[in-house]
Amino acid sequence: MSFEFRYFRAFEVKSGSDALVDLLDWMVTAQSLYPNSVATMRQWFGEILQYFEHRTTSGVVEVLQALGHTTWQTLATEK
Repeated sequence: MSFEFRYFRAFEVKSGSDALVDLLDWMVTAQSLYPNSVATMRQWFGEILQYFEHRTTSGVVEVLQALGHTTWQTLATEK
């Protein structure tokens, strides 16, 4: 099983507990190759695992926040 295959397999699991095992395994292997990515994953690990429980993200909201408040008001008032 290749390094990349194990990483992407985490997104195909059925439960958060299965994802937990796969992601932790990946993080141990990836630490020496991608230390910044692993550090970011550690910081947001709880939020990352929530994806596997609910299969939703806050990505749309985060994009709108990045675009700025004025853009959000424009989108909200367009007909």
